[in-house]
Amino acid sequence: MPPKFCDVALIYGFVANTTRYRCLHAQEQLQLAGLKVVTVPLREEKLLEIVREAAIVVLCRTPYDKQVKKVIDFVRLESKPVVFDIDDLIFDEEIYPAVIQPPHSLGILSALERFLFKDEAHRFAECIRKVGSVVVSTDFLAQEVRKLGKPVWVHRNAFSMEMLRLSNQALKQKPDPSRGRIVIGYASGTPTHDRDFQVAQPALKRILEEHPETELRIVGYLSTHFNWGSVKSRVKYVPFVPWQELPFLLAQFDINIAPLDINNRFCQAKSEVKYIEAGLVAVPTVASRIGAFEYATHNGKTGLLAETGEDWYRCLKMLVADSKFRRELGERAREDVLTRYHPSVRAKELINTLNEIGKTIYGRPFWSEQEIPHVDLQTLNQCYSKQEGRVYTFELSPHPKRSLVAKAWAILRDKGLRTFLLFALFFVVRRISRFRKPERHDVC
Repeated sequence: MPPKFCDVALIYGFVANTTRYRCLHAQEQLQLAGLKVVTVPLREEKLLEIVREAAIVVLCRTPYDKQVKKVIDFVRLESKPVVFDIDDLIFDEEIYPAVIQPPHSLGILSALERFLFKDEAHRFAECIRKVGSVVVSTDFLAQEVRKLGKPVWVHRNAFSMEMLRLSNQALKQKPDPSRGRIVIGYASGTPTHDRDFQVAQPALKRILEEHPETELRIVGYLSTHFNWGSVKSRVKYVPFVPWQELPFLLAQFDINIAPLDINNRFCQAKSEVKYIEAGLVAVPTVASRIGAFEYATHNGKTGLLAETGEDWYRCLKMLVADSKFRRELGERAREDVLTRYHPSVRAKELINTLNEIGKTIYGRPFWSEQEIPHVDLQTLNQCYSKQEGRVYTFELSPHPKRSLVAKAWAILRDKGLRTFLLFALFFVVRRISRFRKPERHDVC
């Protein structure tokens, strides 16, 4: 049954890491602020009933289609505010070459993928145009949304109480600093980071060659075709793991890296999640000098920033050679993350952001200061360390498993014949392409 009343309804299109950061964490933050919040999938049968009972509706990364149109039209009839939230530059139709890397070996498959990406990007942009206001995760994204003529606010990504609990457990399992081995680690959450990793790869290879005590550990999705030469045996690949297991892997790192192609607009829009996750387990991060990492990192105090290949080598060399500096940098990163990115801190910021939207768009804030209870950070942390704070932890409801026919019908119904035909052709060609032997290549 839908709630009789809730302050905010967060609606998401699919379940992924980005959904967790922008929906699940936002729900936790708002509930820490004492608000009633519901998170619901776009295809929920009783969606409009839930929307009717909400004071504010937030569409989280939902491309425009008939179902989204139905929600927006309904919200307008109810005279309620609707906000769009997004944390990637996926509403720019021209960004495709920067997102999909490397390209498919079959030209037709790559062409179909490009058409589908542009279709989806157009739908995201259309959703932005249809709502009253937009919330994004970085300043760069805000700049791009303004080009579409929409008022936009920044609410940065943050960790959750469950991430903190797991990271605290992982800290207890950190290896002995005197173990005689230095692990440089990279965690890749999606299979699109080969070009980003190439930014740091030459420096990593040089460090491995010069320091036999070092080891590179790559977690998740990344090509195995990089040319490591004589140090290949000290490059270890770890399969992708659920997010609940990631803190225990990150805690085994001595140095965390977050390379991005700084000339790539898609990368410039990325947030500082890798700094946050490593900081929770007191691991220092070397990151590319882009906006989000510049915002998050006090260079030389809580992390290191690199712009050129020589920067990457210098930063890594500094951390490998100085164990005391490495340890202090990690400890200061944890202190910084706990201070600035804690859910209770982000809760106040999110309330302020939504109130600013209310004042700017609707002439009044949504809540007065008297309506928002004070959350005591120390009490909250103590409560959660005893695992009594799980009331603040939520699970997203995944879409029920559907047959291929049901999925095809949903695309045809909500996105139209043209998109349906593109998806169908893409599906057939991709199946055929699996019978082709993939081309191997070394990235030097």
